Amino acid sequence: MPERQRMTTRLKTLFERPALFVLAGGINPIGAKMAEALGYDAFYMSGGNTSAHQLGWPDSGTSMRDMVGNARKIVLTAQIPVFADADTGYGDAISTHYTVREYIQAGIAGAHIEDQTFPPKSGPRRRCISIPEMVGKLRAAMDAKQALDPDFVIMARCDLGGVPGASFADIIERCQAYKAEAQVDVICPNGLRTWEEIQEAIRLIPGPVVPLIPAHLSPYPSLQAQQDAGAAAAWCGTSRIRKVEPAPRELSTRTEPPACRTIP
Repeated sequence: MPERQRMTTRLKTLFERPALFVLAGGINPIGAKMAEALGYDAFYMSGGNTSAHQLGWPDSGTSMRDMVGNARKIVLTAQIPVFADADTGYGDAISTHYTVREYIQAGIAGAHIEDQTFPPKSGPRRRCISIPEMVGKLRAAMDAKQALDPDFVIMARCDLGGVPGASFADIIERCQAYKAEAQVDVICPNGLRTWEEIQEAIRLIPGPVVPLIPAHLSPYPSLQAQQDAGAAAAWCGTSRIRKVEPAPRELSTRTEPPACRTIP
């Protein structure tokens, strides 16, 4: 328990500090060890990549047990905090409560929970539950973490941007509700279309915000630009083996995200 508490506290501190940090994405223990050796502050276990690695397809494949089992191996290997995808919480509010308990007991330092219907989907098939239902799930997640480890980081991920017909105002309404009504630690708006929208979202959403930036944006915002916009962290998801640059020591000298062109 002391080691787990230390990792959750370290991750919480990273999200709350003024300087941006990079969530180095990957799939397995060797990826986490590589991220650690390169100087990254935290490791991100992507759900889609884990599903692709374990089951051969990236969409609606893994269960909560699959994710916890994989994350536990990573946690036992890495000496940096592990942040993990928790999909939709794998069901209703009760399922989400138990998912958070399982994640904490596995030594994971934090997780993001998205507002899609269960099981989640990608592309135009994506649909989201109502704001009240999602707030209820997030409150269940927060209750679970308060009971076991208050420093465990809960991120609410809004996937409404991927639903056909969703507007910028609709996305912001949800993100603000998740923060105000559930008091989650971090908000992640997904599906914003332009860098201007992303900057405005960071300004309008209270507390730490970590936007998912579309890989097709050109020019892709540098780490310095993301920090200047107020982002708490930058995603560095990866779906294939690649050469990874060392973690940035000085943001002012970095012009491109370190191999961070793909969305986790």
